[in-house]
Amino acid sequence: MTFKGTERLKIFKVLLIIVVFIAIGWFGSRFGPSRNDAEAMIYEKLSSFTRAMPEYMFDEKETSKPRTIMVNGFTTHLTVGKSDDDIPKILDFYEKQYKAQPVLQISQDVLDLMKDEKMKENAREHNKIMKKLEQFQHVRFLKKDYGFWATFEFHDPGLEIGSKEYFDKLGKASESGRLGEIGTARIVIALRNKKTNKTKVINIWSDRDFNINNLEPDAFGDMPGKDLEEVPRFPGSKRLQSVQQENSATMDSLAMYEGGGTIGAQMAFYRSRMPASDWGASPTLQRALSENKVENSLFYTKKGKECTLIFMEDEESGNIVSTVIIRKGKG
Repeated sequence: MTFKGTERLKIFKVLLIIVVFIAIGWFGSRFGPSRNDAEAMIYEKLSSFTRAMPEYMFDEKETSKPRTIMVNGFTTHLTVGKSDDDIPKILDFYEKQYKAQPVLQISQDVLDLMKDEKMKENAREHNKIMKKLEQFQHVRFLKKDYGFWATFEFHDPGLEIGSKEYFDKLGKASESGRLGEIGTARIVIALRNKKTNKTKVINIWSDRDFNINNLEPDAFGDMPGKDLEEVPRFPGSKRLQSVQQENSATMDSLAMYEGGGTIGAQMAFYRSRMPASDWGASPTLQRALSENKVENSLFYTKKGKECTLIFMEDEESGNIVSTVIIRKGKG
């Protein structure tokens, strides 16, 4: 039973990581001659297999159209909006939209009929565990200017947690990794801006192709996905993340790596290798990065394409994390 609860919490943690990587990916749309913020926020229509999260009651109707983002080969969907409401009110709204999954409890009448004390004690323990699972169907925490809410919504609203069918379905999905076949993971992040007194609301939800195994590295240490064409990988590095997002007029791709050496060594590697693939440095846009205090970064352009590279040192491992973002126009 504990394993099943841990598996669900793993989903929430994993999706939060996805949000972070997506936020990094958006950086590629913030600079460059083809910048168009309105265009960059509009994505293609959602797959009919996914039911979108309800739109919050935004005062200014500033909710973006849903955007589709591929992460390590599976699909996520996301919307962004703004509201005058405070964070608790917004989280309360979403919590009310998704009813808790029914939980299988052993009734007191059945407990009274049990003659074996050990069996009765096990039944009571079962009820205690089920009660805890019921409480944690919605994960929520709140800080002064930040709120987070998440749930895993089963496709079958009548599936009882703790039933044989529940364990059969969850066990099969956990074994194959295809959690999207039994439910949808949903996250709401609310960010309060002190200066404007507006709350930014980010909704993210998974699709039916969600596979938790796509968040585990292969035998070589690479996460599923693909490297970016025309940009070399630093020798000995491992791929941490692969993201593709399609806008109405552009295609953005991101790859994140972790490797050895120093930030200076990796930047020198790309400075020497990028021109060989016809990438040209852009002093003007490089200054824009510096003015926005984006340190340890490089910016290149070529016909119809822009490439941003960002380098950071991981505080725990000491390794260098490099993020490569390519934006190219369609047609």
